[in-house]
Amino acid sequence: MKKVLFKTFLLLSIIVFSSCSGNDEETNPDSSFKNEIKMTINGREVIFNQVVVGENDYHVYKDLGGAIKLTGTVDGATNEVITVSILKDKVGTGSLAEILYEAAGQRYVYSPWVSAWDCVNTPSNIVLVTTSNDGSTISGDFSGRLTHCQYDNGNETVEADFNFTEASFSVKY
Repeated sequence: MKKVLFKTFLLLSIIVFSSCSGNDEETNPDSSFKNEIKMTINGREVIFNQVVVGENDYHVYKDLGGAIKLTGTVDGATNEVITVSILKDKVGTGSLAEILYEAAGQRYVYSPWVSAWDCVNTPSNIVLVTTSNDGSTISGDFSGRLTHCQYDNGNETVEADFNFTEASFSVKY
């Protein structure tokens, strides 16, 4: 009798464990979605394929309801980084909080809410349209010009600027 119970227990254990094995196939129906920020900078396409989602806690954006910060790198390298901050739950053209781009030792910052970060005589000009911003997905398109200025004795000198086109962001978080 003990042998019959042992064999029955063993058979049931095998059935239970084999039916609970993991599924090796990807079952995510949206597996083609890629978290990325991409843009063409002076004719060079850049895809920031590593995107970290956080919160931009600058006080101006807190007063506007908060901002979601998307920080993108190329394969995790830090020599070229872009941060796009979008006001929470906002879509359309009034959703941009700021763009920060760092490369080649230069830092470019643009915000329609904080003019002190921009060049006075040669300002950045960015058009951004957020198409989705629902608390789990954020996406949109943008283009424009970013400038980096040096201030010396009240004089402004544009040290670097560039145009970017075909820029977009799409992130699920």
